[in-house]
Amino acid sequence: MSRKKKSRTPQVGAERQQSDLRRHDGPAVLTSAPRWMHRLAPLLVALVTLAVFLPTLQNQFVGWDDDVNFLDNPHYRGLGWTQLRWMWTTSLMGHYIPLTWMTLGMDYVLWGMNPFGYHLTSLLLHVANAAVFYVLVLRILIFAVSGRSERGYALIVSAGLAALVFAIHPLRVESVTWITSEPVSGRSAAEGGIGCPSSCSPVRCSPSPCLSAYRSSC
Repeated sequence: MSRKKKSRTPQVGAERQQSDLRRHDGPAVLTSAPRWMHRLAPLLVALVTLAVFLPTLQNQFVGWDDDVNFLDNPHYRGLGWTQLRWMWTTSLMGHYIPLTWMTLGMDYVLWGMNPFGYHLTSLLLHVANAAVFYVLVLRILIFAVSGRSERGYALIVSAGLAALVFAIHPLRVESVTWITSEPVSGRSAAEGGIGCPSSCSPVRCSPSPCLSAYRSSC
């Protein structure tokens, strides 16, 4: 019995040490950078993204498929049972995007046929998605980089730059500024991007939903 107790004692000590490391390993980056910096970085990403795409609020409906999707399409206008059934059972122009059509139906309820409201919703979703992308990249870097407790500033700056590249890259222009392209890529990417941080945990990071959302936005 005494030998068993002695053999179990080192194992218990090692397990406690590993659990302590796992407990303090994740937020180690928080100790090397001020708390305000963690709050300021995603805010700056969001503000820069907003400033870059703010002129899109002046855009109008255009003659490239906007007539088919919006101007001549009364089926999405509203959130009643008739509109919801159409949204969840129709593939207009080859795209099955019921959740996106629901956001567009909400736009119609709020704004009618004023293109300003459609562009505003798309812009706000893209700004939120940029901030979410920053959080995702920061988590990946925290779990991937060794010695991160001494690299807090570098990780935050790296995540911020990556989020800005994603947010203001020229490939984002079409999906954010063209109303017809918003349902196909911009809003779909935002809907998928909102769930990205929840798929990453200290034990396992599963980026597949985020990669799918990113690919759909390209």
